[in-house]
Amino acid sequence: MAYVFEHWQLGQLQRLASQDSSRAASLMGQLMDSCPGLYEELAISAVHHEVLSVDECAERTSMTSAEVVDRLICFRQRSRVHNEPPPLVGEGPNARLADGQCAVWEVVRMYRKLGSVDQLSQSFPCVRRDELEAALAYADLYPAEIEEQIERYEEVISRKKAEYPFSC
Repeated sequence: MAYVFEHWQLGQLQRLASQDSSRAASLMGQLMDSCPGLYEELAISAVHHEVLSVDECAERTSMTSAEVVDRLICFRQRSRVHNEPPPLVGEGPNARLADGQCAVWEVVRMYRKLGSVDQLSQSFPCVRRDELEAALAYADLYPAEIEEQIERYEEVISRKKAEYPFSC
């Protein structure tokens, strides 16, 4: 029987872990036994997402730090192959790119002015191209929220220009 993962289940597993840690530990043990290598894969993913350090991962998995780094490089290459978007921090109008800490609406606003991702990359030289593309993809999913933020910003700019016409 094929099992479909639903996102609400993750939260319920977290609740179970906090309320009945021995039952959650038993479930994790069964999962790890049925999927060899899963623990190491999860630990490497945790390093990638900065939940664990390389040394913490090495200690938990009985690998050397060099082995963790090698596996992390492979993990990141596989993630890029599968087009895993860079992580975003927050949701809705406050969403930001995790690596660049740029607000999604700011990226979208500049993209509209410049018209291409290439020019956008030049305007944000410290932000990876895939991060910028992730911001644009996020904006496609939540256009109303992003548009509201841009409009609010533009209103502030318009008011400031009206108040201080010689400052621009």
